[in-house]
Amino acid sequence: MPLFQDPYSQQEFINAESLLKFDGVDDSVNFGNVTLNDAADFTIELIISLDALIASSNAILEKSSGNNKVSIVYNTVRNQIRFNLRDGSGNFQQIEINPTLGDLFHIFFTYDSATSVFEIRSHYGTVSETYTQGDFGNSGDLVLGANTAQNATFLKGAIAIFRLYNKSLTLSEERQIRNNPYAIPSDLHENVIAEHLPQRNYFKDVADIYGK
Repeated sequence: MPLFQDPYSQQEFINAESLLKFDGVDDSVNFGNVTLNDAADFTIELIISLDALIASSNAILEKSSGNNKVSIVYNTVRNQIRFNLRDGSGNFQQIEINPTLGDLFHIFFTYDSATSVFEIRSHYGTVSETYTQGDFGNSGDLVLGANTAQNATFLKGAIAIFRLYNKSLTLSEERQIRNNPYAIPSDLHENVIAEHLPQRNYFKDVADIYGK
């Protein structure tokens, strides 16, 4: 049996003050220039809650420079979390799922460089697609909670756990993490590039937290 039930209650994450909260105005976390491109596997793991939002599109995570982009956004019009990959010519592909606002839920975004498959996995369902465009790698910073466009948008909600891995997690590895989100399997420790845990922030790369 899992130690935690997804969607989660805030009590499972120590207390409400342990959540990394985003006000939808200017809060964000900058991780600097970490590697995300079509030649390298990665997984983005979030336990996140989305508040009722006003803007039509709200950034959850973005790494972009010029046309190149890796982004995760919430679209309020269609009630979709979208995972978007875009190359230097502006060609893009995206996949999406429909969450429930107010839930604190676990979600994984993966990219497998060997198969070019990118995927969203959550208790709302699993969606995947084969990426067929050009390299989406770029020199921009990885930003949690905001995008870098001129019409910048910000996340309104809270994040209990965030991890970035330099591998595409398997379903078995994901199940182990879901069973106890606090303690990932030891053989994955070296694959974690950055993480936020309740009452703790740990980044292997330089990170700045501002707007708090």
